[in-house]
Amino acid sequence: MIKKSIVAMLAVAVLSLSTVNAFAAEAGVLGLKPSANQSGQSSTDTTANKEVQSDIQYDTGKYQYPAQQLIAEGRQFNRYNWRLYQRFADGQFNYKAWATDLGYVAVEYSDNNVSTENNVVISNFNLKNWNDPYVNGPFTWDDTGKKIFQTDNNIVFRKKVSDESIMNLIGLVPELSIVVTFDPQGCWEYHEKIYAPMYYMNERWYKHAYFNEKWWEEIRDASFINKESATWWNDNIAHPKDPIQIYYPERPDLKLYVSGFNMDRVAQHSHYIDNIYTDDNPKLIAERAKKLQEFYFSLPEFINTTI
Repeated sequence: MIKKSIVAMLAVAVLSLSTVNAFAAEAGVLGLKPSANQSGQSSTDTTANKEVQSDIQYDTGKYQYPAQQLIAEGRQFNRYNWRLYQRFADGQFNYKAWATDLGYVAVEYSDNNVSTENNVVISNFNLKNWNDPYVNGPFTWDDTGKKIFQTDNNIVFRKKVSDESIMNLIGLVPELSIVVTFDPQGCWEYHEKIYAPMYYMNERWYKHAYFNEKWWEEIRDASFINKESATWWNDNIAHPKDPIQIYYPERPDLKLYVSGFNMDRVAQHSHYIDNIYTDDNPKLIAERAKKLQEFYFSLPEFINTTI
């Protein structure tokens, strides 16, 4: 049962996001060496759906994307394969439909367009500054020459439970986040922190936790202050990786993109979460939050980044 004391605790909670333009607060680790074998292939293909199953005759007039037809016909398929939610017409990714079918709620978020009322977060993309290079665009960190692509927009995937009062509060369900850009050239690899929620058990509150890959935290921080690390970052991170335009009919005049590389990571970790949150039963959120934290604490390649 959710206690009334949650109100005081959640009033100071922060929606679990780490956006790219928060770089100034991230430089803190000196002289760290980049981990090996972390590079990836870049791509500028924003339309092709590489995952359409060739043995199925798709009705592109009746259905908008492959998964829609597969569901309608009762076929089995991998629900974590987000590419099956790319539209036939233009390859745009229907991220809201993917999230809904997987048991998540996709939320728009921007540091510059968010408010909280009665502990309910009200957030949307910041679309008014889409062509402002100080908010959305590339620049170089003077000290080391590290390249950065700024954006203040994210999609947050929140694990859904059936109790809306829980969903409306901050911090009680797992969250995954992905960077959104207005420029496909800004779809760089970026590892957003994974949020494992706070929980109430044995008459006390247990703190939430953020987790991320250790190598990413080290190289990201070191590249702000170490030229060798900045060079590695520029060679391996500072370029687009599989830009995908998202389906955003609210503003057809604007094009919004995510990295397919980053979406693969979101899909992987949503699978991890779903192995613990096996249904939307709100009565088990404390037990499951505890197990989720224990799971990420057990992974040697991940570290707890909670401040």
